[in-house]
Amino acid sequence: MPPLRWTFLVLCAVVAVRTADDSLIDSFKTMFFGNEPEKTNNNDSAAPPQNNPPISYHQYAATSSSSRSQPPSGQSCTLPRQIGTGPYRIPRWYYNPVRGRCELFYWSGCCGNGNNFQTFQTCQSTCEVANSISSQTSSSSQIVFSTPHLSVFQPSSTQIDVLFQPNHYLSMPPVLCSCCLRPYSEGYGSSNLLRFYYDAPTKTCRQFIYKGMGGYGNQFENEQKCRNSCGVSGTIAPQTLATPPPTLLMTTQTTTTLPPVVYLPTVDPCSQDKEAGVGAVQIPRFFFNKDTRLCEQFQYFGTGGNRNNFQTLEECQSQCPESPNPCAVSSGATLAPCAPGQGCGTGSYCHVGAQTQTTVCCPKPAAVDRCQQPLNVGIGNSNLQRWYFNPLTQQCQTCTYRGLQGNENNFLSQNECEQSCLVNPCKIGSPFRSQGITVQCSANSPTVCPAGYYCHLGADQTTSVCCQALGNSPCEEEMTQGEGSAALTRFYYDALQRKCLAFNYLGLKGNRNNFQSKEHCESTCPVWINPCAIGQPVMTPQQKPFQCHQGATCSSGYFCHLGFDDATTVCCQSEGDPCSLVVKEGNGNHHLSRWFYNQKTRQCQPFTYTGQGGNENNFLLREHCEATCPVWINACPSGEPYLLPNGKPQPCDSTNPNACPLTHWCHPGPDASTTMCCPGRADPCTNTLAQGEGPLSVTRYYFNAQSRTCDEFMFRGLKGNSNNFNSLAECEKACPVQQNPCPITMSSLKHSAKLVPCSATKSCPSQQWCHYGETKETTVCCPNGKFSISLFFKLKE
Repeated sequence: MPPLRWTFLVLCAVVAVRTADDSLIDSFKTMFFGNEPEKTNNNDSAAPPQNNPPISYHQYAATSSSSRSQPPSGQSCTLPRQIGTGPYRIPRWYYNPVRGRCELFYWSGCCGNGNNFQTFQTCQSTCEVANSISSQTSSSSQIVFSTPHLSVFQPSSTQIDVLFQPNHYLSMPPVLCSCCLRPYSEGYGSSNLLRFYYDAPTKTCRQFIYKGMGGYGNQFENEQKCRNSCGVSGTIAPQTLATPPPTLLMTTQTTTTLPPVVYLPTVDPCSQDKEAGVGAVQIPRFFFNKDTRLCEQFQYFGTGGNRNNFQTLEECQSQCPESPNPCAVSSGATLAPCAPGQGCGTGSYCHVGAQTQTTVCCPKPAAVDRCQQPLNVGIGNSNLQRWYFNPLTQQCQTCTYRGLQGNENNFLSQNECEQSCLVNPCKIGSPFRSQGITVQCSANSPTVCPAGYYCHLGADQTTSVCCQALGNSPCEEEMTQGEGSAALTRFYYDALQRKCLAFNYLGLKGNRNNFQSKEHCESTCPVWINPCAIGQPVMTPQQKPFQCHQGATCSSGYFCHLGFDDATTVCCQSEGDPCSLVVKEGNGNHHLSRWFYNQKTRQCQPFTYTGQGGNENNFLLREHCEATCPVWINACPSGEPYLLPNGKPQPCDSTNPNACPLTHWCHPGPDASTTMCCPGRADPCTNTLAQGEGPLSVTRYYFNAQSRTCDEFMFRGLKGNSNNFNSLAECEKACPVQQNPCPITMSSLKHSAKLVPCSATKSCPSQQWCHYGETKETTVCCPNGKFSISLFFKLKE
């Protein structure tokens, strides 16, 4: 079955045969085959250009089969593009009524139609819309307005007849300004301005929103100006006519009195983009730049452009009024006028243009120095002699400024430029120049400076230049903060302290004793670390610290500081007896295991030393600490023991009453380290029982004053008192133990019974009898023998 498309085409062809006008066939072929050509002969020669009709308004005669052999004319502009049926590809131009412009296509060499032009100029002059309606005379032009259901025709007279329906007309007198007959346009831009335009079909003034720039001139500030300029005085027919905004519309409605009307789109050349076209020639032309709002020159290649294409600058400026922003950066605020040399406040500068209108306060970029901004010749058509500062050459140079949208690096004179930008960062002399250009250097390329110069590192690249050296070595120069307003953290070498210290550099007029990093400073100058807590270490004749060790001791008044390496093991000033000093952990960044003597506990304890800033109470080993300082345990219950000249407690013998001074007593410890002379001598027999402190359990004896006997107890090793005896005999020898005069003496009775004194007048209790001794102490009640013997045997059982 044949495709539906071909079946439908055959039916259309049958209908076309029976139709007097071939335009229907052309319409179907264009719809189905994309402007496939009709196989008819056509004359390709172009007719002389006709006078351009007014902008956006054309009327072309209807095309019939009898007119296809005619040369190209205004009537040909409505014909569809036809490629033809030949074997060639010949570049030709045709008018596209939909887009309202002439476009390039390739003709096959045979069987085209009248919409076929050899050059773009011929097509443009024949078919495209002219620039202005005012350039045409009323006697040779026809104005056609096209609206839905309406055709308007103006014959060659000053009266315009508007056809509403058959025999319905609107009469309008001539206008005072040709701008009233131009189409209105919203223009372009970011403004929203209330304006009025003259609506020719209704002979009324209507309001619209104007964008601020462009348009065709049919716009007035108020309705009264519109009425005065366009002579609104006619009467309108019964029907009210409202013309919609210009849109693309092709009217194929025909009447018996008027040919078909073609309405072409309103094209504002000022709103079109630049179109360089195609071709092999280069023609200088001008176009209106929507972004800069200026008429600018470009190279036109001869064909394929658009209406934004003017032969002269004046023609462009007359069609598209220029209103450029003189500032490169727009702030949106109203531009305030200024004068050269006048300040504009914070964040702005005075832009000096070619005219007073362009000499205004413009915003400047934040945190960018004007002298560091790149050269910007701007835009526009002026040629102003100016000066700018070149940061690469560090010189003020001339330039030609075009008048608009430059930057702040723009000076009216060389003197102004040099006073504003030329800075000499060197303390003496001028920066080194090679072939008239200031040589710039950096921390990565300091060798670019010749002999006798050094690389001065400033706040930025412009002040990093080669300056004259002041001395032989930077380590011998004094630190200087310089001049300026910068705040740069730098390092300098302190010859007295032999180390690199930080300082704040102001950016200019410094010297070589100025380093960007501490590492660079220390690698350049003789730096060593002073580990001493007080003063400087002992120096060698070479002005370096004397390193001490076992075979090289320190002189009197100094001690050997044991640092983290050989360089910090030096002789430092002594602070006194190491055993009496408070331990110092130091101020370094190391972690060294050391020992110190604790005066309170009289013991050597470990601590972590940081490597520098310590004192003499610092030992590598515990044995060294204990050999230097008096390490002992205070066994005394109160106070301090009696110390020998070496700071250790005086040993003693508890059996020797003269072993300690008269103010001390001998503490009987479990060993020699806890047997020492303690303060507070007293009669031991009068002290109470004191078991002491400590982890031990030692058998000792004490005198019980109540029973007047020596009893056994367990001593813990420390903090006892003098009522502490190693043996029973020692206790009984030291204290007045009472003797039992009774004939029967048993330990059980001795410890449990209490002797009761008696006399001739005082009798004894029952079962006891009075023993009359030599003294009062031996005259006591004793148990009778019978009771005692029976009790003894009972206890034995």
